[in-house]
Order: sequence, then structure tokens, then C-alpha cells
Amino acid sequence: MGADLATFLSVHDPARKSALWLTLLLSLCAPARSGAQVVLSEFQASNLKTLRDEDGNFEDWIEVCNVSAAPVDMGGWYLTDESGWLNKWQFPSTNLAAGQFLVVFASNKDRRVPGNPLHTNFKLATGGEYLALVKPDGITIATAYAPSFPPQADDVSYGLPIMSSGQQAYFTVPTPGAANGAGSLTLGPIISDVRHTPLVPGNDDDLVVQARVTPSLRPVKSVTLKYRVM
Repeated sequence: MGADLATFLSVHDPARKSALWLTLLLSLCAPARSGAQVVLSEFQASNLKTLRDEDGNFEDWIEVCNVSAAPVDMGGWYLTDESGWLNKWQFPSTNLAAGQFLVVFASNKDRRVPGNPLHTNFKLATGGEYLALVKPDGITIATAYAPSFPPQADDVSYGLPIMSSGQQAYFTVPTPGAANGAGSLTLGPIISDVRHTPLVPGNDDDLVVQARVTPSLRPVKSVTLKYRVM
């Protein structure tokens, strides 16, 4: 997982009159679930720089979303990381409007004061574990990552992507408190800082393309950069 490991790629291309296009497709929309009120839409089990809590710490976090058309009082709902202890951490009375998101830090600080940042009495395991949102009866599962969610990478989140019917995916761009994107079912190296110079190459200019490739769950042995000149 080492977020401090990176590989830089450079490609020198002869002079071209046309631009090099590097396209990233992102789809942003709130998740929809038939018959559900609130879902556990996203979480992050290895938060190194994504989101700070009120103490200035980068803690694990869990996001829930009200996907119904009416407000829901979260008072009495539960979060748990143990299938045999469904009422492990209880939400205080918190009104969640239709389409609204709520982020709870999984920090083991156990804070449940309405109107203040919320913290569970457990942390999340990066290697994977059970995680569920439970309805107020303490029995009915609203959302479960079972028997366990897969191993997680630094500053990558996991959850329910757009246009999914329960399918779960990784998000290399976490969105705590906002709608998820399409996500990826598997997690390969994370590609970032893609750029090329000069921005508009002349007839006699070399085109230099650079990208940072960061390992996620497995080491990167080799990288091939593919591009298209148009």
C-alpha cells in the first residue's frame, strides 16, 4: 500500500501538430436503492490525508446517505463492525434530510452528542472486516459489507457506486459527504498528476508526457503508458 512510493513516466514524442488527449471519466450522482431509507454509502479504513476530524486527526470514517424522499431521524440506528453485535454503536437523534449525507468518524472516540461531529466506539481494519448499518430494531440490516469488505488502500474509499444494485466498489477519489462516482470493482495502481509539455507543441518540439503511478494493494513491477495522438 505505500502511498510514498511512486513511479514517474516520461514519453518523448516527435513534433506533432495535434494535441494529446488523456481522458478521465467521472460520473457523480447520488446512489439510489429501491425500498431503502438510509444506506451506508461509503467508508475509508486508511485515512492519511483525506479528511480531518475536529481534533485535527485523520481518522477512519463512515458515510451514510438518506436515499428516500422524506427526512429520517437517525436516532436509534446503529453502526457495527461485528456481525454478532449489531447494536454496537448507536446514533443520537439526528435529522437527515432527503438526499443528505452524514459522515461519522470511526475513531474509537465514541462521541454521540447531537449537532457535534460523531465518532463510533470502533475503528476500521484495513485488512477487511464486517461493517453494517442497522435499523433501530437492532436486527434489520440496512447495508452490510459481509462477510467482510476487501483489503483497503491508503486514501482510497469503498462503498456503493452510482447505478448499482448493491454492487460495491473502490473510489480513488473519496467523496465524504457528497455523492459517489462510478467506482472500480478492483483496485490497481493509482494514476495521478498526468500532464504534458509543452501544452501546445510546435512542429519541431518534443512532447513530454508525465504521470505518477502509486501502488495501492500490490507493488508495481512495470508500467506501460499508452497514449493517442490526434
